[in-house]
Amino acid sequence: MGTGHSPQREIQRTCSRFSRDGIGNQKYWKKDTKGRGCRGGKLVQERKKRQDKRSIGIINLSGHNLTQGQIGVLSKGLKYVPKQQGDTFNTFVDLQKFKRKLCLKRFFAKKPLERIITSTNQYVHTTLKEKSQFYPRYMISKEIDTFDQMIQRDIRKLEKNTRHTKPSNLTKEEYEGLKQIKRDTNLIIKPADKGGGVVILNKEQYHQETCRLLNDPVTYKKLGGNPTESIKQKFYEYLQRGKDIGVINDDEYRYLKINYPRIPVLYHLPKVHKDINHPPGRPIVSGINSISCRISEHIDHLLQPLVQKTSAYLKDTITTLQIIRDIKWEPGYLLATCDVNSLYTIIPHDIGCKAVEFFLTDSGNFRVEQIQYILEGIKLILHNNFFWYGGEYYLQCNGTAMGTRFAPSYANLFMAHWENGAVWTGHSWGPNLVLYKRYIDDILIIWKGERSELERFLGHLNHNDIGIKLDTNISTVQVNFLDLDIYIYREWDDKNKNIL
Repeated sequence: MGTGHSPQREIQRTCSRFSRDGIGNQKYWKKDTKGRGCRGGKLVQERKKRQDKRSIGIINLSGHNLTQGQIGVLSKGLKYVPKQQGDTFNTFVDLQKFKRKLCLKRFFAKKPLERIITSTNQYVHTTLKEKSQFYPRYMISKEIDTFDQMIQRDIRKLEKNTRHTKPSNLTKEEYEGLKQIKRDTNLIIKPADKGGGVVILNKEQYHQETCRLLNDPVTYKKLGGNPTESIKQKFYEYLQRGKDIGVINDDEYRYLKINYPRIPVLYHLPKVHKDINHPPGRPIVSGINSISCRISEHIDHLLQPLVQKTSAYLKDTITTLQIIRDIKWEPGYLLATCDVNSLYTIIPHDIGCKAVEFFLTDSGNFRVEQIQYILEGIKLILHNNFFWYGGEYYLQCNGTAMGTRFAPSYANLFMAHWENGAVWTGHSWGPNLVLYKRYIDDILIIWKGERSELERFLGHLNHNDIGIKLDTNISTVQVNFLDLDIYIYREWDDKNKNIL
């Protein structure tokens, strides 16, 4: 949708930003375009802008009054890292890693690898493998050794000079606010599910919402104890069987087998885009280094290329902007967005596996034995998806947990398999669909035709027997999609007159 001198409409992007003050009152900040006639007025305006900017993106629902220092440090975002004091031990470790890299460079410069391409066997393999521990220490030269000693001496000097000082990238007020937040054990601080804001809850609020999620008997079941050992044995047997038949090679086997797994933990992200005052939670299971995490990663490596070939696949926000920029907007077009309710937890195991099997077979790259092995791995993860919360162990009985590595690919293929029948084939509305793209559970539609026809199409999508329920929004002006506000506007000429 290009710009020009001819009258036309165009889709543009804007990022909506909101903030709340320390007592939880929502505020919208607008840019002041008025000029200032004196230096004092400009200083006051700049001070006001700095003060306003500090609370952007903070949604305080805890009932706790935030200080200006706390607002300042939280406004920097949850990924902001205050400058730390020198850590001699970790710096020493990093230095040794760098020395190893230098030695490897020298070693392979003298003895270049002869890369022989061998024919692959009948199965598709990934590049997953454990990191090499090879360290040719005899390659440490006098120059490298001298460099090591000089760096260590400088680090010790730096540590003495920076001891007991506040981070240089925080003001004194922000540093005090950070320490206060750290000491307050009643606050729970999480990123918003969408939009990039920071949400502050009190511990009781957070616990009540988590309990509400876990009290769904269809999705979750409380266990009597820690099932790690019994589940670990099932995964070991699965990996050994794959190695024996050649579906996974030796490198993959060593990488996928975790000897000392961690217990997965449940947390949730507040969906403030759905309810600003009482946001529902999106449950996520943190399974880093759990017994199934690397097998899930292995399956994701195999499924991701299939996802990218599906008709509605949308990679990210940038791709969305590129696609809508190339569409020429015409009178009568409608914008619509759809959000699938609780996609990850509604996917029936049998239908999800059937969808994966369809796309694996359709690709033509996998033998029947490997397809069956992949499906067995998916079922093993789905049926043993346990986690810990509040001193209790739970098992997810339906759907898949958001947080496991292959979950987005699994959900994408489930949706794509449903769309093959519900959207793309056997219907007459093909000419009406100018655009139909989906990012996992968020759908963007541009429709050519009457609003009643679009509503009938969306009603058809909502009428299914596999649990898919869509929250829809239709507009001729503006829709929210991912972290974008997509809107239609009329251009203005140089004389500031509306062009129709």
